[in-house]
Amino acid sequence: MVGNLTYLTILQLGQGIDNGNYNQLSGIIPSTIGNLISLSELSLDCNQLSGTIPSTIEKLISLRGLYFRRLLMLLLTKLS
Repeated sequence: MVGNLTYLTILQLGQGIDNGNYNQLSGIIPSTIGNLISLSELSLDCNQLSGTIPSTIEKLISLRGLYFRRLLMLLLTKLS
């Protein structure tokens, strides 16, 4: 379902900025995340995500902000 939102520019499912609450989403990041070709900011920090970061994330050429916290080093290592 997320992959159908091709015009979405910001996806913020991380820490709540107004009250410091956490979402606690769990599971894997779907490979369809790569379909969000207009995405400029992706925030998934402060959740309980597992698995690897899908390689389809490389399709997000407009991405300027990426917030994963614990997964950030894994992503940077894979992309370099």
